[in-house]
Amino acid sequence: MREPLSYGAHSHGASSHEVCKNEAVGKFMEWFQDTENVGKRTKRLEIVGREHCGKTWFAKKLSEMSECVASHFCRPDEPQSSEPATVIRSIGEQLMRRFPNLVLPRLTTVTLLEDTVSALDHFLRLPLETMPSSSKQVFIVIDSVDEEETQILIEMLMDILPTWTRMVTTAKQESLVDKEKNKNEILELDSIDDVDFKRFIRSKLPHCHVEEIREASEGSWFYVDQLSRAVEHGLIPSDVIPPNGVEKMMHLIARSLPGAFADIVRLAKTSRCRPTNQQLLAVSQMLIARDISVLEKDIRLIRQLIGTSQFSNSDSELFDVPDIWFYLVGEENLRCHAAWAEHFKTKRRKCAQDICELAYHLSHSTTNPINAIKTLQSVGAGDLILRCHIIDLPTTALLKSAGARLEENNYDIVYACSVGDVTYLDAILREIKPIPMEICFGLLTAAARGNIEMCRFLADHFPQLVTSSCCGEWNALRSAACYGQLEILHLLLDKGVDVDECGHSDRTALRAAAWSGQLSAVQLLLQTGAQVDRRDSEQRTALMAAAFMGHRDVVSVIIQYGADVNAVDKSGATALHLNLSNGSKQDEHSETTRLLLENNADCKIEDGNGRVALHLAAYHGDPCLSFIFEKNPIVDIMDNMGQTPLMLAASQGQLTSVQFLTETAHADVDSIDNNGRTSLQWAAINGHSKVVEYLCGIGSDEGHKDNDGAVALHYAVTHDNVELVKPLTNKHTVEAKDRYGQHPMMIAAANGNLKVS
Repeated sequence: MREPLSYGAHSHGASSHEVCKNEAVGKFMEWFQDTENVGKRTKRLEIVGREHCGKTWFAKKLSEMSECVASHFCRPDEPQSSEPATVIRSIGEQLMRRFPNLVLPRLTTVTLLEDTVSALDHFLRLPLETMPSSSKQVFIVIDSVDEEETQILIEMLMDILPTWTRMVTTAKQESLVDKEKNKNEILELDSIDDVDFKRFIRSKLPHCHVEEIREASEGSWFYVDQLSRAVEHGLIPSDVIPPNGVEKMMHLIARSLPGAFADIVRLAKTSRCRPTNQQLLAVSQMLIARDISVLEKDIRLIRQLIGTSQFSNSDSELFDVPDIWFYLVGEENLRCHAAWAEHFKTKRRKCAQDICELAYHLSHSTTNPINAIKTLQSVGAGDLILRCHIIDLPTTALLKSAGARLEENNYDIVYACSVGDVTYLDAILREIKPIPMEICFGLLTAAARGNIEMCRFLADHFPQLVTSSCCGEWNALRSAACYGQLEILHLLLDKGVDVDECGHSDRTALRAAAWSGQLSAVQLLLQTGAQVDRRDSEQRTALMAAAFMGHRDVVSVIIQYGADVNAVDKSGATALHLNLSNGSKQDEHSETTRLLLENNADCKIEDGNGRVALHLAAYHGDPCLSFIFEKNPIVDIMDNMGQTPLMLAASQGQLTSVQFLTETAHADVDSIDNNGRTSLQWAAINGHSKVVEYLCGIGSDEGHKDNDGAVALHYAVTHDNVELVKPLTNKHTVEAKDRYGQHPMMIAAANGNLKVS
């Protein structure tokens, strides 16, 4: 059901910037969606602006988009977050989650730091190069790249990313590395018209004078957000004279916060990692002489007022506040370190990480060094073997004094396997005894790279690990198949590896090769006896994987080997469903769709949402929509939500599909779904002005009310788009009231949409 939209309403759970930065988002989408001029447009967009202008918030909103495949946020108060090794690992781990068939070697931190260029080559470039190209443009977001070292890393990443991956970064100023070259596109948040900012002020501080707040805040979104929270909680009157500047505003709010505010924030800053609310409460009791129930309320109030997760009530949530509050209360002090040391000292079931954290806080407190050493010895620090320096030099020195052994070695077995240097690996193995997991990952990486001599060396020296899976899923056979390394496949099969060998996910080498479009590998595996309809943990087959990716030739071969074209997965989807759900407009994808239909793919099968092929084709604007309609000419078929193909096409702004469904297939334009909504209302909800104009032009009922009593205009005015609103406006719709008694003008005003109101 639709929520009432009252002027200045604060909806719990909503983002504090929910109604802002429409212009900035529009400029980003213009840059990202300009696929016709990809060769002319830069692959990188730099978002720049002064402090507190909303860069990080904007980056977070972009990171939530489905097209964002990875994001990383560098934090000024956490220097390690900006280190190249941290950024590289963060991006790599997210890419592997997004692309399940991507194999990235687990390189050591030493390798990443000592030879970043070569390490990046083997860690990202080579794996990404051999991946099948994405049918859609995607992007990566990296926030706060203000350090020169980070800027240099970004440029290195730009050189190795595939053509279908773009980069978005935020910083206080344009990259110094590329300023002279001027090859990046710049989006200056400071220069964007402040209509969005004024709208944000109205939504957050409806009782204040907009111009007065705008001048006092100096354009800071942070200022408005923090002041509005204080007003909302009644700590500051709504008619307060706004102080000039962010710092004065923070001092005003701080005076209204609990007396323990400064100590609580200092404790949070002193903790090397962001503490949970429960951890902070436990440590606060050691430092602050207040009742635990009072402290708990204080922490909750502080989190609600200045925290980044203001609406979360879970004790397991991190106590996370903007860095600027840390600077306001001053640097962490020795008492705070002593409190954290006591916390880790008294913690039950300490792990190695806990002992290291204890050592960190002891080394930065006033604790007598001899007593600190005795404390660490009593908790087992003498049993630790350190592979590198821990946290910082004082921490490492204290741990060594307590008996921990520092055994530095720069050997990186996985890297040696990745580059295929058998001689170097042999020398390493003469010096150290590797753990099995390192060999497994090394073999996995060598198989992906096609390093045949390395794979033969590993298979001869560690035959028991040839069939082992890394993390329960990947094995060398699947890795070689994914990257089409035929020599490696022959070697492993000759060594006796089962062609259907798979890990806990049940994803075989055949499925990996099919997903990647490795035709020769698919043929080899099928000829060797691979089960053509073997299912993975999601009940998906190799045919489904190839169909989703649009690999026509692979689909053809798998069908020739007797694959079940109409098999369904856990969600009830067939290969045809998955093929259409990709949303690709490329010719090969359309050819794959036609091939499936020519081989008797059933267009009438419903998936778990009650959707048939026509629903998905309409939703994505698929070029094969007319061909699918010929196979199943029931145009007004409804899914589980009562939505027809026309409604889905309208909701996504697929004008060509809407025109076909109405003009050729004769769909009912005023059919309603389970919420009483029509295709026109769905187009208005999602702001598709061209579809709205077209539907109104062919006679759609703009006065129809849904189950909430809303007409299409109620939804259209939430977008500040005059072209969207015009076709829906008449004397009846303007005065129409929904179930909450609201007419469209009220909703437009509540959203600060001055153009349409």
